[in-house]
Amino acid sequence: MLLLWQQQLMNTFKEPLPSGWSYALKPSVLERALAEAGASSKVSLHQRFKIWVADPPAFSATFYPRGWLHFYEVDTFSVTSAAVRSDEKPNAIAFAHGVFVPALVEWIASIERLPVNSTFRRESQELACLGGPKAQPASTILARLSR
Repeated sequence: MLLLWQQQLMNTFKEPLPSGWSYALKPSVLERALAEAGASSKVSLHQRFKIWVADPPAFSATFYPRGWLHFYEVDTFSVTSAAVRSDEKPNAIAFAHGVFVPALVEWIASIERLPVNSTFRRESQELACLGGPKAQPASTILARLSR
């Protein structure tokens, strides 16, 4: 499994969803944008139903530099796409594909352009776009599901 991960540019990890929820960010859209931009770093897309922080953005990313943890042998970008209610999906898709993906691709490219020994490239970093949809915190989701 680890060998397969090392050979792929992007992997997707997707949590199952209950009825009435969906993911707005399509993995194929992100993968195409990364390929067109010539991104060379590993990217993992985590599509999550429950987010365990208060007031989370629906879309965010974290950069983990090589050696950040013992299992990060290469620079890795971890992208989170939270579930949105189906009635919010059209607006969330427009934001994900029109705002977040272009900003993410530019952010990844800006990091990849830096020298490997750059202090900026040796630190973990995060990206979130303001004005986008919010993910529902896990406590809210669990309360709604228990009704």
